[in-house]
Amino acid sequence: MSREAHVQFWERVGVKLPCATRPAMESFWSTLKTEADLRTKIPPDRRHAELAVFDYIETFYNQARRHSSLGYLSPVAFENQQTQDITNV
Repeated sequence: MSREAHVQFWERVGVKLPCATRPAMESFWSTLKTEADLRTKIPPDRRHAELAVFDYIETFYNQARRHSSLGYLSPVAFENQQTQDITNV
């Protein structure tokens, strides 16, 4: 989905995205399309697309992919670290 189409979609459903949100969303969609191989393997219908996105987010993006904003930890590792920090206080 192009940047313009993405912004138009959200505006049609009544959500006005702040300027700072747009680059982050564009980055996420680009990463999703590339890493989930959605550029070459187009799902046949909406349900298959939803399952592909869910599978990518739950099995790779949240579990294994490291994020620079989290100190190069995966979201799961970051949450575990935060939980340990809280319990050790």
